[in-house]
Amino acid sequence: MNINSQEQFAPVVNNRRMKVQLNGHLKESPRINGNVIHHNGVDQLETLGKTFPNGCLFRFQIKADIYNVSNFWEHLHLTYASSSWEKISNIPLSEAMLDSALLFGRIYPEDLKDMYSSLHQSLTNGTVFNTEIRYRYTNTETRWYRISTQPRREGDWMICDGLLLDITKRKKDEIELAMFRKALEPLIKDRNDELEATKEELSSVKRELERKNIQLHNEILAHMKAVQQLENCKNGQRTSSKVYN
Repeated sequence: MNINSQEQFAPVVNNRRMKVQLNGHLKESPRINGNVIHHNGVDQLETLGKTFPNGCLFRFQIKADIYNVSNFWEHLHLTYASSSWEKISNIPLSEAMLDSALLFGRIYPEDLKDMYSSLHQSLTNGTVFNTEIRYRYTNTETRWYRISTQPRREGDWMICDGLLLDITKRKKDEIELAMFRKALEPLIKDRNDELEATKEELSSVKRELERKNIQLHNEILAHMKAVQQLENCKNGQRTSSKVYN
């Protein structure tokens, strides 16, 4: 299988049920994003899981020497999930533990491909893994999830304790906001065009007023000059009359 091929990348549900090795890992101290939780056992995980009403805790494990093979998802087994698992995933926990393809087969192929690239790097380097995925919750409903974990090695196994969080409401709000902004764009553009047209019109009116003010000013000066000339003429006639008398 070519893991870089989007058409072949989605895992195929295998009719053969696979046994999952639990091998005592649940007795270890779980870690979320690399932080050790100083409690032991499933009861403490369940208690912690209740603090995430829209999420669940999980544990996946994979053989440390095969996590870079093409059938990666078939080897990544779910070995634990908190009580909210079935509500979050819509898959019975017992079935998800037997067949990982039931879970990974619901992730959008393009998201699963990106997820493999990031998770492979995380497993290789032991770095924190965070990603968002689209998930086919039912045939007609898509949900968005955020997955957070940091792998660690225990003997021959890579262990991933983490959190699966339902972020559907936030994603829908983001989509609605983006659609609202997109709907507003032509209205904003029209209003900006109107403002520019109004600004240009005001500039034109201002230029016309300035032209008329100059014209009026020149007319007033010309009138005053004519009046002054008339006054000078009258004064000259009075002076001449006095001389002759």
